[in-house]
Amino acid sequence: MNCCVSYETIMRFVKFHNFDAAPGKHLDIGCGDRVLCKVFDENGWSSAGVDIADGIDFEIDKLPHENQSIDMITLYGVI
Repeated sequence: MNCCVSYETIMRFVKFHNFDAAPGKHLDIGCGDRVLCKVFDENGWSSAGVDIADGIDFEIDKLPHENQSIDMITLYGVI
């Protein structure tokens, strides 16, 4: 799936669930090219992503965020 198709799909998801109306802090685990983070940023959220390409080992590493500091976590591209 290319980035444009993915972006349009994510925008439908964001609008359908009214995530553009209630911004907060967002974390996308397995973010890949960070297209989901971009969509959330453009809709008022403060978005960050972590991916295995960043050197994170999801089985043993702690996420680089404080407990209860994230309002929404997504795993859009994780199988």
